[in-house]
This record gives sequence, C-alpha cells and structure tokens, in this order.
Amino acid sequence: QYLERAIQWLGAYKTPVILLSATLPAKRRMSLIRAYLQTSVSPKCFEENSAYPLLTWTDEKEICQQELPYDGEHKSVSIFKCCYNDIVSKIKDAAESGGCVGIILNTVSRAQKLAEQISGEVTDNVLLYHAQYIMPDRAKKESELLMRIGKSGNAETRRGLVVIGTQVLEQSLDIDFDLLITDVCPMDLFLQRTGRLHRHNRDHRPDKYKDPQCFLITDEFYNEKTGSKSIYGEWLLRKTLEYLPQRITVPDDISPLVQKVYVSFDDSDEYQKYIKDQQE
Repeated sequence: QYLERAIQWLGAYKTPVILLSATLPAKRRMSLIRAYLQTSVSPKCFEENSAYPLLTWTDEKEICQQELPYDGEHKSVSIFKCCYNDIVSKIKDAAESGGCVGIILNTVSRAQKLAEQISGEVTDNVLLYHAQYIMPDRAKKESELLMRIGKSGNAETRRGLVVIGTQVLEQSLDIDFDLLITDVCPMDLFLQRTGRLHRHNRDHRPDKYKDPQCFLITDEFYNEKTGSKSIYGEWLLRKTLEYLPQRITVPDDISPLVQKVYVSFDDSDEYQKYIKDQQE
C-alpha cells in the first residue's frame, strides 16, 4: 500500500517511474500501473500475460506491453524436500567436499541457532548474516560475502564456506552457492533464492554439485506454529508446496509458477473458503 500510494503521487506529478522485478505477479504488476495512472480499470489481457521477460509501460493513459527476447543461460534446478533434522548432514557433506553452501532461513533465531550448531559440530568456516546486525557490521559482512563468493571469488575463498542467513540473502547480493538449503517460502521469494544458486559459471565446483540442487525444508509448513506461517501466511506456503515441481528451469518457469500461486491467492473460491474456515 505504501508503494502504491507513492507511485500514485509520482503519477500525479508526471514523474517517470521505472520498476524492476524478476518475480512480479501479474495482478500486482497491473495494480501498480493503475496506481500510477489513477484509474481502477485495465485490460484483462494484461493481467493474464505470463510472458517473461516482459516490458509493461504507459503512454499518457494508454497501457502497452511487449515480450522481450532472452538470450541468456537456461538453468535447471533439482528440488528436494527435506526436514530440518536432515540438513546438518547435508551441510557437512557439502563442506567436506569443498562446496560453498547457502542456507536461507525465515527467522533470525533459526539462523542463529543453526550457525551455532554448525560451528560446533561441522566447521568453523561459517558466516552468519541477517538484518539485525548494526549497519557497520552488516556492511562488513556484505563485503566479505562479495569478496569470497561473489563473481570474483575463487576456489580457495569459497572452499567449505557455510553461509547462514535470512531473507537479506535473497535480495540484491551478487553471490553464488554450490548448494542451496532454504525454508519454505512463497513461490516468488523461493525463485529469488534459487537465483543465488550457480549464479556464475565456475569450473571448480565439486563433482557432487556440478548441477544446481536446492533442498527445501518443509517442517516450517507442516508444524503447527512456525515463524514462516506468521511471516507469509499459510495459504501462499501451501500453494507453493502444491505447485512446486521436482525440477524447475530458470527463467522459463518463473512467470508460470508465480502466476499459478498468486492467481489462487487472489481469485480462487478455495482461498475464500479457507479464509472463512480460519475465521470460524
């Protein structure tokens, strides 16, 4: 709502606005356009367009769209569901193989707890990163991450490093993991997280991790009360688990998967029944 209101004011002042997103639900895209144009209507075909990459723009009151060509790499990622109790052995195996492991958890307390456990049982080569650090410490950790596992990182700086963090790892940072382990989260954020997996072409990945692999921790959905449900709500997590296949291809599957989850969230009778049941 804050974003839409800001865009509404910018539209009123005829200030050009550029919005960039790799995982934007179609309905949200059009609500932002409507806010800028200060209108309540838009052609339905634009809300149903799942092309990727896609450019949407306005010219006075007119809305236009154009699908853009993509000539980049198509990355295939294998998805495995697992329990929280399984991940220590997977981290240990990857670290001992010389791989760089990224673990993204949904709460700071879970990240802190796991970092302490891995430091005590597996390796001291652990970097913990979350949003509750004061800014100087956060900047220092970001610099270390970019130096060790960014585009210029090499086999020595990456070998056996275990990075444990929260949602700050899924946004903006140009870092690259050999193996990704993540809590369950809404589809668009899950796809953002996989963007940190095999992000750069490297010749020195361990043999076990030549192909991108992501382990999805499902306890945070199936347990009764979890931080993940409090943050994201049960419905988006439920639908993400329902629609997530065992293998995804990026970027080809980004838009179809995101639209599936969010269309069910916005429009389905099933969701309305779920809300009513929760209220009762």
